[in-house]
Amino acid sequence: LGLFATVMSTVDSYTFIAGATVGKDIIWRLKGGDITKNSRWGLVVSGILAVVIALFFRSVIDIWYLFGTLGTCALLIPLASSFSEKWRMTPKMAAMSMIFSPLVALIWIVPNLFLGIKYFWGIDPIYPGLLTSVIIYIFSCNIKNHFCKPF
Repeated sequence: LGLFATVMSTVDSYTFIAGATVGKDIIWRLKGGDITKNSRWGLVVSGILAVVIALFFRSVIDIWYLFGTLGTCALLIPLASSFSEKWRMTPKMAAMSMIFSPLVALIWIVPNLFLGIKYFWGIDPIYPGLLTSVIIYIFSCNIKNHFCKPF
């Protein structure tokens, strides 16, 4: 019973954090309004999303793999390039990288998730996603009117 209480407390905390994040960082920035009301809607949205994810996947390892792959593709290159002014991506290109890199990885993952087909050419989805991010990074360097070596 003590372990169940610990798990429920953790679920409660993380659901509240997710609801506040969705409500303030997404809904409020898109349409404004009352932050408390938006946080309540964020709580509903994040709760429904959590239930859908839990019902869709068989293992928590699969969930970690999917979201770890998408998160790494979206954030690795833009975050790494932000530490130095010389290597920094333009904000628009960083946003493009954060959208298109996980999208490419997701397209790579979808046939495996829904059809059980192995990954294209046996390549894990993180690699095409990161390649997309690197290509956008190199393009970003050329837009800034100076050449910077990506590595």
